[in-house]
Amino acid sequence: MSSISKKEYFEFGPWLTRIGGAEDIPEQFASVKNEILGGTFMFKIPRNIDRSSAKEGMLLYDVIISIDDVYFKKFTCDGEKVESSNIALKDIVYLQYEINLLYGELILAAESEKVEIIFNTVSSDLIFEVVSFLRKHYVVGKAMIDLDKIEEKEVEESFLYRSLLIRERAGEKIKIVAYQPFMELKKGEATNIRQRLSLYQEPVLQDSMFLTNGRELGILTRVKEVKDEIESDYGYRHTYIPLENIKFLSMKQDEQLNNLDILRILVNDYEVEVRVGENFAVDALIRLQKR
Repeated sequence: MSSISKKEYFEFGPWLTRIGGAEDIPEQFASVKNEILGGTFMFKIPRNIDRSSAKEGMLLYDVIISIDDVYFKKFTCDGEKVESSNIALKDIVYLQYEINLLYGELILAAESEKVEIIFNTVSSDLIFEVVSFLRKHYVVGKAMIDLDKIEEKEVEESFLYRSLLIRERAGEKIKIVAYQPFMELKKGEATNIRQRLSLYQEPVLQDSMFLTNGRELGILTRVKEVKDEIESDYGYRHTYIPLENIKFLSMKQDEQLNNLDILRILVNDYEVEVRVGENFAVDALIRLQKR
């Protein structure tokens, strides 16, 4: 058994693994080794198998990501052949990641395709680095709004958002432009016994926050935007959209909850939805779009 296979086997786990050199590239990807090593960020994604099922020499990683200043490159292997796809960073339409206990998901939406990467949140620091790197490159040349001319919304942040804002503000200047506070929701009229019983389960809308650094709209939401009052939710979702990519904003009333609206953000050919209250100040976001 080769030294690469042995090293790979002993390091294998459910987390993303950085690639520091040729010794970290699975033997199944040898034909594209030089393409992979040209990246600034390189990491491999493990197959969804139990550690106890792993064997030396078997395909343990079936996806490798390599990112440089121009391209996001994805290499996949089915055990026999390797396929690759490239996305130009300038073609990225929006970025989104979700953190929910041990489950993580990164979404990269581009003109040509949408890439979804599932990861164990032990790897969160790597994902944060990747997102930061991508954001520095996908808005190059896009117009910048003067932050000093934007009125900041004063809010009472939750402990979670306060912690996230500290991390965001450590890297750049940002302003809060809109905020949806936690609120109770009202169900429509019950039409049968089952629905009438469900009226006693109080639904609530969790808080969400809308930020800007002058080039992007950042949206912080909880994983369960709407939930039962006693239901737990330990996750959050962070979305980044370049302002120039926002084509249209609209509000649509929810069909089941009387005081709940759906904020619909048309981002090129994609649509991002956020649940908000019926009195949400969408004008603050529209003004960003029109500047």
